[in-house]
Amino acid sequence: MADTVVNQPASPELPAAPQATQQDASNPHIVSTPTPERPNRRRRRCLVPVACVTAFILVMNAGISMLLAQWQRPETVSFDMTGTVNNFMAQVAGRHLSDDEVKATTARFNAVLNATLTDWQRHHGAVILVAPAVVGGARDITAEVQAGVASRMAGGDGDE
Repeated sequence: MADTVVNQPASPELPAAPQATQQDASNPHIVSTPTPERPNRRRRRCLVPVACVTAFILVMNAGISMLLAQWQRPETVSFDMTGTVNNFMAQVAGRHLSDDEVKATTARFNAVLNATLTDWQRHHGAVILVAPAVVGGARDITAEVQAGVASRMAGGDGDE
């Protein structure tokens, strides 16, 4: 009796055991079930919206990154330092000043020029290059800076 197998009907509470496929017949411990078609259709249906959302997020990230890079990049401008200093020296030479007056005026001019350039750079957030260092494409701010230096020299506030 120990060798007899009793056939019992399947219980309604328990699901039917999956059938083994031919490739799994060599290993009785591996049981594979055939995959139904519904999850594949459902996956394919969800794949397009997920891909669209992913592409949209990537495009938005790239656009925002480009805008931030341009927003934080400082403008490059040029300034003709040599021409400005030469104009100043020509004006000082035409006034027939003593050596002490020339030294004092030159020191004041240097302080005013440095202060004007620093203020302009801070206010505009730009990188200022001397004109000979720029090949092309940079805005020239020489006239603006010379006007600022002239007004500061005339006003007497050289150390701002």
